[in-house]
Amino acid sequence: MPPLIRASALRPVLQSTLQLQLRQLATRRASRSAPTPPPAAPPKPPRSLTGAYLTLAVFFAGSAIAFAYKMQEDEKMLAPYSYTQHRVGANTLLTPQHALLRVPLTPDEERLFDNLPNLVTVHHVMLGAPQIQIERPYTPINDGRLGDLELVVKRVPGGEVGRLAHSLKPGAEVAMRGPLQTFNLDQSQYDTVVMISTGTAVAPFLQLLSKAHPANTNFRLLHALPNPGKEDWATRFLEPLQAKWGDQLHVQRIPPGAVAKSDVQAALKDAGRVLVLVCLPPTLMQPLCGYLTPTLQQGPLTGLLRDIGLRPDQVKKLE
Repeated sequence: MPPLIRASALRPVLQSTLQLQLRQLATRRASRSAPTPPPAAPPKPPRSLTGAYLTLAVFFAGSAIAFAYKMQEDEKMLAPYSYTQHRVGANTLLTPQHALLRVPLTPDEERLFDNLPNLVTVHHVMLGAPQIQIERPYTPINDGRLGDLELVVKRVPGGEVGRLAHSLKPGAEVAMRGPLQTFNLDQSQYDTVVMISTGTAVAPFLQLLSKAHPANTNFRLLHALPNPGKEDWATRFLEPLQAKWGDQLHVQRIPPGAVAKSDVQAALKDAGRVLVLVCLPPTLMQPLCGYLTPTLQQGPLTGLLRDIGLRPDQVKKLE
């Protein structure tokens, strides 16, 4: 039988164990009742950094406004491959079928009509009727570098762009794109330039004579008279050009219809180094020099001009 342990011997051990348990219990209660400290507030940025952010925001906002304004201006400027709206300065009826449309240009737009170096550059523009998605080419009769474009627009049955152009009042807007190059002329390469035209097809020659400067080249224009009973609007524009060029410009009015061989031969007499520019409707161009191709390339030289001995490099057909 194991020896008995007296209670008096266990008393100190029990007291020590009880005190330890009481201290642990008090510690757990204290930790549960203590409040959770609030999270630390994020540090405030220095005042100078906040000011920098504000300055940058103002800068970028101002830049965006300036960029948008510049975009608006660019959208209004004449461009070769996109239509922009342009104010009509004047619209004058030359005949019941012909209107003279004047469109002012900005200084930046005037520079688009500059000549290429050592060349005289003739340009044309496209007028559009946006509602029906139709456009037509028109060649200014003047030098666009002088502040405006002058377009002679003929109204024909079924011609929607012509109808629209005739209806425009001063201050109205017209859809236009350009300029596009029609042709370039190096005056130093030719002693004589012969020009053959009828009706509004004289426009590129009026522009050429407006932009070129008298030098050593002579110009000879064969321009058809209008049909009987029709008004001759071209005379008013030819007279000031005759005054500019004097003896270096010879204008001969020829009968309407097919161009006569005798008139061409007279224009080529003593011509020296010659270039013949032809701007006629297809029915008149074909017997004189042959058609342009469907893609507006020159095509072969045929007809009267070939028969009298001209070479392809001496003839240029214009649409």
